[in-house]
Amino acid sequence: MFHPENAINRYGNVMLELGNKENDERTVCIAKALSHPLRIRLLRQILKIPRSVTELAKLNKISNASIIFHLNLLEQAELIVSKVKPNKKGKTLVFYINFSALNLTLQSAENESDTCFIDQSMRVGNYVFAAPVNYIRIATDNRFIVLEKDDTYNPNRFDAQLICVDNGELSYAFSAAVAKRHKLLKLEFSLELSSESPYFCNDWKSEIIFSVCGIDVATYLSLGDYGGTRGTLTPPWWDNRYSQYGLLTTVTIDNDGTYLNGEKVSTTVCLSTLELEKKDLILFGLRTEQATQYAGGFNIYGKSFGNIEQDIIMRAYVDRDART
Repeated sequence: MFHPENAINRYGNVMLELGNKENDERTVCIAKALSHPLRIRLLRQILKIPRSVTELAKLNKISNASIIFHLNLLEQAELIVSKVKPNKKGKTLVFYINFSALNLTLQSAENESDTCFIDQSMRVGNYVFAAPVNYIRIATDNRFIVLEKDDTYNPNRFDAQLICVDNGELSYAFSAAVAKRHKLLKLEFSLELSSESPYFCNDWKSEIIFSVCGIDVATYLSLGDYGGTRGTLTPPWWDNRYSQYGLLTTVTIDNDGTYLNGEKVSTTVCLSTLELEKKDLILFGLRTEQATQYAGGFNIYGKSFGNIEQDIIMRAYVDRDART
């Protein structure tokens, strides 16, 4: 799961401001961690599949002691975290990615002192619109349920901690009051997400389209339906043969455009395009389309499933003083 303290927030976004001297020690620590090609490679290897010291040593053809040295530097920078997991010989340390984006800005803390954020959290089963091609599969804390096309609004969905859609669309409704009462500066959605395959498949691409209030804002290429290693939050009853975890995915919209995991993907869709101040609900949608090259469905993980202890989060950055 993502470390909640210091410069890493619950979304896994590392925020560093060169204009803020309080960040200097943290910036140096991260810069040191990223200053060796092997450590960059380690991050890439852990990104898709959490791995142990022995696995990483074999992958890179170096000793366990050398791997531990480099992993310690990455962990000190809070770019990875480790958890003790059982194995055939007893227990082993498994390493997980602890961030989704690294943001280095020149803006000082003083310039952001007038900005605050307001969060809304939505359980993964609380969708308000569902249009699956076949069916929706859900996992709760203790059981697995298949919802046929004519039963997608079954109230059992409210207990879901994992939603599996092989193809189709889901939408979630958030309150738009924040856009009516405040000067909205930035809107960000984050969720743990993967493709959806039979059982699991780490190489199963899916083009997942995100929309806000009916407007397509970004397309995310999910690379796999991840398994083979249990999710840190996945309940014990869940079979190892099935999907285990996803990757934290963020969609951000501000006055300049739209960003996917911190990378700008559009200049045409921005806050003014959405006209949120005129709406009562902010609808956040996900869908896959059968006509695309990679129609691999999607899984959404709740805060008690996968690797990240959160549901679907909408975070609104607002001007602290300006109210409308």
